Amino acid sequence: MTSSPCTKVCKIKEGICTGCHRTLEQIGAWGSMTDKERQEAMAKMGYTHPASAEVERLQAQVVELVAVAVSVRDDLLLRSEIDSDGTRCVNLSASKWSSFCDVIDDNESMEDDQ
Repeated sequence: MTSSPCTKVCKIKEGICTGCHRTLEQIGAWGSMTDKERQEAMAKMGYTHPASAEVERLQAQVVELVAVAVSVRDDLLLRSEIDSDGTRCVNLSASKWSSFCDVIDDNESMEDDQ
């Protein structure tokens, strides 16, 4: 459920609360609004969910990791050879491995910072 943007600093100026930036109409209707209506009202006021920035950061990391993984996979496929016993042998380039490790290290250091 979407929580109220009320900051407990209620001062009405020109029909808008200076604390939460809602109109008197929105404040009065808040209790009977659906969660979707509340989210829409908050979006119009410029509020974002506190986790939004974290979600976007994590999504960007996933995109970067997938891109590196695809690159490593493609490199593995290009460099692989079938040995005489039928097993696949791979010689991974140092640059691809280094790129992959750098992304992993960056993610781990960001997690440590939090």
